Amino acid sequence: MVLTGMLAEADWETHRPAVFGAAYRILGSVVEAEDVAQEVWLRAAGADLSEVRDLRAWLVTLAARMSYNVLKIRAGTARNLCRALAARTTADRARRFGRGARQHVRCQP
Repeated sequence: MVLTGMLAEADWETHRPAVFGAAYRILGSVVEAEDVAQEVWLRAAGADLSEVRDLRAWLVTLAARMSYNVLKIRAGTARNLCRALAARTTADRARRFGRGARQHVRCQP
């Protein structure tokens, strides 16, 4: 396939299932996989694709990288929520039962 530098809608519709499938396998969430597929479409529509030899591979690679970024953000958010909950729980226990009753909640790294 010779690309003219722009992503045609027909090309996108051909490769969209592969993009969505890669994102879904990594993320395990239909909603997040749809978000990644939309972001891939937006990036590809604005990119110069004249030097891309295999459009499907390029789109799937982009989807995989974006999905791993989502996982990274998700893990960081979970850690921050756990730390906030742990601090709140520790403070609540200290307030209710006195300083000696502090018990720490552990968050996974």
